[in-house]
Amino acid sequence: MDPREVVATLQRVASPPTAPYHEWRALDAIAVELKRLGLVPARDAYGQLSVQLTHGIAERTLVLVAHTDHPGFEVTEVAGARGLARFRGGIEPKYFSGRLFPLIAHRDGVTDGARATGSGYVHDPVLPDWSAGYCEIASERPLAVGDWAVLDVPAFERRGNELHLRSADDLAGCAAILSTLQALRDETRPFSVHAVFTRAEEPGLFGARLIAEDASIPKDAYVVSVEASRALSCGTRTP
Repeated sequence: MDPREVVATLQRVASPPTAPYHEWRALDAIAVELKRLGLVPARDAYGQLSVQLTHGIAERTLVLVAHTDHPGFEVTEVAGARGLARFRGGIEPKYFSGRLFPLIAHRDGVTDGARATGSGYVHDPVLPDWSAGYCEIASERPLAVGDWAVLDVPAFERRGNELHLRSADDLAGCAAILSTLQALRDETRPFSVHAVFTRAEEPGLFGARLIAEDASIPKDAYVVSVEASRALSCGTRTP
């Protein structure tokens, strides 16, 4: 495939803001890419997307799975333009503790985000809906419970031979699956590939669990989780 086309797909998919339980913009971008490939995605009761591409009679199905959320803040208490926000997902406290950090606050159904500032981060893990901690949030516009925020960093940026993404984990994985589906359109050998784009992975693999519980994919399929997490050396273990 043309590398420029692969990168263009990545940019379109990775640019929308996303957070656990608020993945709609990323899902819409993925749906557009699937339609661009002539594929009609199915949307389950939880809003997750899937599509199947086959050619001939394959011996076994391959399922490619990627999640559409990335760690972010969700507003849980408000007083005007100020409030408290829970961090949904895992994070090292050192990145937030004792400092101010710029955010963009979003509201589902509203196009434009509002500049905001997070402060006073407290590491306070909560299960089962995994949250590492919480912070104070101050926005340029009034907040509402259920608003969500992402870090105010470039969504997609090229730096020499590197690509820097706000939500590489795992919108880059979603884009990789889309490029794979595009490449398969010219494949002449038999294959059966399911692509599944799940929600709420960061707080506990909830979307993937629902896919498994609903038996949405063949039980004898090979399942590959396409991840874009930080690099780890092969053969080493993280303490």
